[in-house]
Amino acid sequence: MRIRAKIDRAPANGGFPFAAASVAAAAGVELDVQDPPGDLSSELFAAYDMEHSAVRKIRALRATILQAVDQKPRGEALTCALIGMDCADELPGIAGNLAIVMARLGMRTLLVEADFRAPQLARLFGLPGDHGLVGYLDDSDEQPAPLATAVEGLQLLPAGAEQELSSHYLERYSILEATRGWPAMTECVITGLPIGRDQEAGFLASVFAGFDTAVLLTKQHRTTYDRVRSVIDVLDGAAIPIAGTVLL
Repeated sequence: MRIRAKIDRAPANGGFPFAAASVAAAAGVELDVQDPPGDLSSELFAAYDMEHSAVRKIRALRATILQAVDQKPRGEALTCALIGMDCADELPGIAGNLAIVMARLGMRTLLVEADFRAPQLARLFGLPGDHGLVGYLDDSDEQPAPLATAVEGLQLLPAGAEQELSSHYLERYSILEATRGWPAMTECVITGLPIGRDQEAGFLASVFAGFDTAVLLTKQHRTTYDRVRSVIDVLDGAAIPIAGTVLL
C-alpha cells in the first residue's frame, strides 16, 4: 500500500515541514516526559513537548509504521528504514524524533545512523560521534557499542567520523548484518540514509536487506517521480514493504 502524505508547513515555533499519513494515533500510552533532558538539541522536540504540533505528526508516522508491521512475530525487533531523497538536512531530525516517540511507548529502541557523508545524530543527542558504524565496516575500529542517550530506552549507534567516500562500505553489508546483536534486547531499530543525486538506488537492496518496512522522504518541487519510482522498484524487488511516503 502506498500512502501519499499531505503537505504541511513548519510550525511557527520551530521544527521542520513534515507531512504524516492520515491514520489514528498508535495504540499505547507514552511514558511521562519530565524536564527536558540535558544536552539534547532543541531539534529533538519530541523529547521536550509531546503535544507539539510537529510531534503529533511524528506520532502519526509512528502509527503508520506500527500498522504496517502489526503481524510481526512476538520477540522479534521491528526494523524501519527512512530513505531521504533531496532532504539530507531534514532526515536526522526526523529519524531522531521518530526514535524518541518509539522509545516513549516503552520499546527499547536502537537508532542507527548510516549517513557517512554528513553525520548529525551524535551532535543532536549531545554524544561523541568519532567512533561508530563506518569504523567497524572499514575494519579500522572494533565493534562499537551503542551509546545510551538521555531518553530512557533509546540508544544511538553513530555513523562515526565523517568520510566523504565511505558510502561504498554499505554495499558490503546490510545494516542488519552489521548491527546484529546490538543490543540483543532491542525491540525497535530505526535507521536513516539520504540518497544523493549522484547515487543509483540499486544499492538500497543490500543495505536494507531484511528490513520490515521503509518510509520514503521526498522534497516538494525537487524530487522527481522517476527517482521515487526507481527506489520503489528496488525495494519491491528486495521484498521490503513501504509503509508510506512523506512529502517535505
